[in-house]
Amino acid sequence: MASVGHAWDLPESSFGGAYAKFMGKRRFSPDDRPPVRFVDDEELAYVAQRCREVHDFWHVLFGCPTTILGELQLKAVESWQTGLPMAALSVAGAQWRLNPKQRDALWSQ
Repeated sequence: MASVGHAWDLPESSFGGAYAKFMGKRRFSPDDRPPVRFVDDEELAYVAQRCREVHDFWHVLFGCPTTILGELQLKAVESWQTGLPMAALSVAGAQWRLNPKQRDALWSQ
């Protein structure tokens, strides 16, 4: 079971402190992510689960908010970092939920 409890004692300027604040503000725990389904290969399921688990780390590291724009910015980073097609497809399809100014920000930041 994952816990951010000890991270509350770290300075807010540290990654651990910023992560604890991010998770606490949203009342979210690393264990709240559902298990991977529909992946028969054990190794691929493991990788997919780890991608889910580090998602909130990336929010903190890249300063992306939990908005549609912020999530798509993270999916773009994930696509670039991992080469996972589902991340690129998420950005390609969901960008149309953004207004034109947000779509420009997605591709320029």
